[in-house]
Amino acid sequence: MQIYDADASGNYVANSGLLNFQTWSGGSSIDASIGGVNNNGVLLLNWFCGNDVSICQGTYGGIVKMGKKITMDKNVKIGGTSNGTIDPNTSLEINQNDNDANGVKVVTYNNSVKAFSIYNNGNGFNKNTFVVYGDGRTQIGTGKPKVGGVAANAMLSVDGLILAKEIRVAVSTTTHWADYVFDKDYKLKNLSEVEKFILTHNHLPDVPSTEDVKRNGVDILEISTILLKKIEELTLYTIELEKKLNLQQSEIKALKK
Repeated sequence: MQIYDADASGNYVANSGLLNFQTWSGGSSIDASIGGVNNNGVLLLNWFCGNDVSICQGTYGGIVKMGKKITMDKNVKIGGTSNGTIDPNTSLEINQNDNDANGVKVVTYNNSVKAFSIYNNGNGFNKNTFVVYGDGRTQIGTGKPKVGGVAANAMLSVDGLILAKEIRVAVSTTTHWADYVFDKDYKLKNLSEVEKFILTHNHLPDVPSTEDVKRNGVDILEISTILLKKIEELTLYTIELEKKLNLQQSEIKALKK
């Protein structure tokens, strides 16, 4: 069954099918479009009845593919198969070019502005709230890292609070941990040197200043290493102080005798 568009005289316009139901070789299809030759299309399934729509859900169901044809396959593929076209263990696959193109994008926009104005280069009401770029970089939240900023090339950028039960940071070299403080050849600063540094710079040696933190942010691994270093140095100072106190106590006892 085919329904065509009509001209002003009521005659159907060739190649302007609005709705097309057809079957062949045991298969079937539903095609719906608006405008025909203008290639503007829309497909509505169960629009009025509110029932669920099942696609490729049967015993021999395949993959649901959407999007423009690219080098290997479609942009979006949902579901798995064992025929080699997609990993059968993959529920959703999104193909994109290896560049700054948006692979996944969620946009919030002002209801008073038409949706297509999201392409207004950020000049107005609409902002990206979730974007996965072609190289894997992921942006969550409306605040995008500044070009050339400290987080411009961050693989994950979150504009807001992160809640996690556990965060683990990989340590690539021994210098990323501070146990070298306990090496015999480690030179521990005199407390008088530390005091002089504090009076001059208003922060501990090796610890970034307030200005540095405002400008560059804080690297979790780096600051954890610095803080551990200071704890280990304080431990050495405390041990040395205890030795001196014990020696003084011994001398005091000897003088009393």
